[in-house]
Amino acid sequence: MKLRKLFAGVAAAATLLGGMAFGAATANAAAGDSSTIVLNGNVAGRTFTAYPLGTYTDVQGTDTDITSLGLNQNTEWTPSIAQAVANAGITVPDQYKGNELAYVSTLNQTTEGAKLRAFAEELAKATAKPANPTVVKAAADATNVTLDVPTDGWYLVTDSNGAPILVGTKATKGNTVYTTLNGTQLGEAEVKPNTPDTPKKEVTNTDKGSVSLGDTLSYKITAKVPNTTGYETFAYYLQDVASKGLTVNKDFKVTLDSKTLTENKDYTLTVTPDAETGKTTTVIKLNNVADQGGKDIVVTYTATVNENAVDSVTNTASVSKDNDTWVEGTPVVKKLYGFSIHKTDAAGKALANAEFTLTGAPKTYTGSAKLTTDVNGNLTFSGLAEGTYTVKETRVPTGFLQNVTPEFQVTIDANGGVALTKADGWKLATKGEGTTINVKNVASITELPKTGAAGIAMFVALGVMLAGAAATVYAKSRRTNAALHA
Repeated sequence: MKLRKLFAGVAAAATLLGGMAFGAATANAAAGDSSTIVLNGNVAGRTFTAYPLGTYTDVQGTDTDITSLGLNQNTEWTPSIAQAVANAGITVPDQYKGNELAYVSTLNQTTEGAKLRAFAEELAKATAKPANPTVVKAAADATNVTLDVPTDGWYLVTDSNGAPILVGTKATKGNTVYTTLNGTQLGEAEVKPNTPDTPKKEVTNTDKGSVSLGDTLSYKITAKVPNTTGYETFAYYLQDVASKGLTVNKDFKVTLDSKTLTENKDYTLTVTPDAETGKTTTVIKLNNVADQGGKDIVVTYTATVNENAVDSVTNTASVSKDNDTWVEGTPVVKKLYGFSIHKTDAAGKALANAEFTLTGAPKTYTGSAKLTTDVNGNLTFSGLAEGTYTVKETRVPTGFLQNVTPEFQVTIDANGGVALTKADGWKLATKGEGTTINVKNVASITELPKTGAAGIAMFVALGVMLAGAAATVYAKSRRTNAALHA
């Protein structure tokens, strides 16, 4: 078998053997012997399999840094490594025939990254690979994993949820363990999943689970750029679907790795309302995120809760590598609540045309804060967030005491439950079933409840009436007495 010496002066070889075939090596590999590969990053729950491509020969170096070495190409692959090279579209010079692997290791990952990626993918598809590979499944909470491979050399590592990578181990010669190649760390790689990470969506200007009509919500989407190594250009897509009841404001801001991007230069933005469903779909296309793998994309914007919101408003973010298959995040749901008033006379007969006014809602509230009962004596204040509200009867139906106007407080809890938290002084408002408050009107003072403040009020009123009557009788008596003595 021919051997071709690899020189550390070749940048691609340094990168390929220095960690991951398509990306920079990390600097936190665990300590161990030379025949190990340490994978760092998002490894939790994933299975990694290392297959030998070639073993190191003729290692030369100073201190612990390799200056040159050779590769002995593995022949157990079917199709062969030579065929995988050809299928990847790599043309091998004649002097490398029989040890095509040595030539592949000299390719520059920046200018020929697509070929390197294609080579790794061709190897991963091989119908027969070397026997007894090293297989490790990372723990569910792992942040790195170590593969104890049988010999020093160059390996293809496949990933149950990621792209195959080419990794070179450290090298041992005599009593010396070489840990770097031309200053680049050996025996480790940073791995990234093939499937994009699930995006995170949140509302940043309120921690309540409910909102009111007219509220403006500040949304934030956070996503990570997936594995883009080996690509010269890589478009990435973020999608946001706002439900009926949300007006999406055109104030989007997009950052990548904390740097603000420019619309129509770095990304394009498409906002599409659906008149039938009321939903609004926004698609952001990042034109090229190659070499940005693992970095954060942050999108912020606002949306206003409009009059079409009924019980809730929902917003869902998704990401895609092809604008076709989407990875969907957890929907962000904000509830809208309300409560009803049922108006009757003292005998329980429904009363129409009683007006009630609501206070305590935000200044931006666009719902109706003044309502009138219908023929069934009902009205509903809706589109409210959790909180405490004051309700006052501001118009009493004709035929009822006009100066007896109940005022009371209603509290909506975080789950939409309704409580009468402060009754009116007349005791005319009482808690009904569910989210209903029952309120009575009275035609005469004798219909007022006989307990509490209302009872006292009634007796005071009766006292005033009796006192007035007594005063009248006394006055008439004095006039009569005066007439008799005239």
